[in-house]
Amino acid sequence: CFGRALLAHYYLLENGWPQNQVAKIFSIGDLLVEGQQWEFHVAVLVREPGHLPMVIDPLQPQPLRLADWLDIAKSYSVKKRFPAVRFYITDPRKFLPAFGAYNKELMTNEVYGDYFVKIVESLIPNKKTRP
Repeated sequence: CFGRALLAHYYLLENGWPQNQVAKIFSIGDLLVEGQQWEFHVAVLVREPGHLPMVIDPLQPQPLRLADWLDIAKSYSVKKRFPAVRFYITDPRKFLPAFGAYNKELMTNEVYGDYFVKIVESLIPNKKTRP
């Protein structure tokens, strides 16, 4: 999800969206989504003056009002009776909940393989990604 959030942030900036109207929203806790356990999920929050905040989340078919997205994100909690999900709104350049902004050292960490190389290559028109 953090890679897709990076792409959403990038596309917003490329299409003229002001940086000061974009943020990241993290949901943190014991989450279960489509049978897969996560410790966090991140999406992009867009704040346009005079409009309700909207969340762009690749898990959803279209942008959602913040309140609707929060309801869905709470439902990912493993503990259904008393959801233990926390939410944080951060600078859009935030990489992961525990790290700072995007940087080459984090993005080239071997644990990610060529994940970010492929993302960057996908931004270049007519550029094939490596097999």
